[in-house]
Amino acid sequence: MNIDFEMVSRCLRGSLSFFSDKTIADGHADTLREMVLKEARHVDIDQIDRYVDLQFFAVYVEEETDGKAAYEEEQRIFRGAAELLAKRSEKLFIVEGQNDLAKIGQGRTAVVLAMENCASFDGDLSRIDAYYDAGYRSFGLTWNHPNCIGGGVAAPELPLSPFGREAVRKMGRLPVIIDMAHLGERSFYDTLELAEKPPFYSHGCCYGCFPHRRNLKDDQMKALADAGGIFGLTLCKHFLTNGEATISDFLDHLVYAAELIGVSSICLGSDFDGTDLPQGIKGPEDWGSIEEAMALRGFAPYEIAAIMGNNLVRFVSDALAVVGG
Repeated sequence: MNIDFEMVSRCLRGSLSFFSDKTIADGHADTLREMVLKEARHVDIDQIDRYVDLQFFAVYVEEETDGKAAYEEEQRIFRGAAELLAKRSEKLFIVEGQNDLAKIGQGRTAVVLAMENCASFDGDLSRIDAYYDAGYRSFGLTWNHPNCIGGGVAAPELPLSPFGREAVRKMGRLPVIIDMAHLGERSFYDTLELAEKPPFYSHGCCYGCFPHRRNLKDDQMKALADAGGIFGLTLCKHFLTNGEATISDFLDHLVYAAELIGVSSICLGSDFDGTDLPQGIKGPEDWGSIEEAMALRGFAPYEIAAIMGNNLVRFVSDALAVVGG
């Protein structure tokens, strides 16, 4: 694979955000679910404030569940997650609105509570309001298989359902984030068409580097960036290459995305505690190794700062702004 490393082409779309201090922000981790059900492998939640300024924690609902069962599973995981977070208020705080982001850099990790797989909506729009009131600020519409919202990557031909279309419209009127990770291709484009503000693709990689079904094709990446959305590059080794993956393989995807859609349209979405990682990465304590690898690939310091956190903080701030506020 031949990649052009000229930095000037990386800034094709939009202006980069500049923050006085560098932040580390991660758009996806399954740590809370793993802690509720068993034991997290990658993230020590009692140490995360040492390494991460803004962390999306997902409550994932198993793909095999639907309807009432999905709702009951979500409630069980949510209750356990809320209890875990409440016990760590000296290290973590929940992001409920745009103003909360001003607390970043004051010694605690900001947590965005995310739902992964909205099967628990079960055709009921009022649940969106209930989940918002409970503290969710990001909603991953599907997992790999279809649900009440639409088609996942296992059914790329399926559109958003009529209910899914209404749900996307409703979420577009709330200060929340619509996460398109796992959506099948047709539902992906349906969501872009309906979304009233820029959506998120929290964790995936580049199909042009490695043709995995969870990786975005070039046209999808461009459409996401053109809509003002942001693409979270993941550390899932299965999306990077065949066999054992390395940090270098992750950088291949990062450079590919930067060249195609610009530095300002990409961020990090580790998938810690939800996948297997490349060699050399154990958890958030290794974000520094990613930074060093980026510098060796020719990324400028301000580009590294943008990708490592500033882009995602800016995106979250915009998404959580109250309409008319």
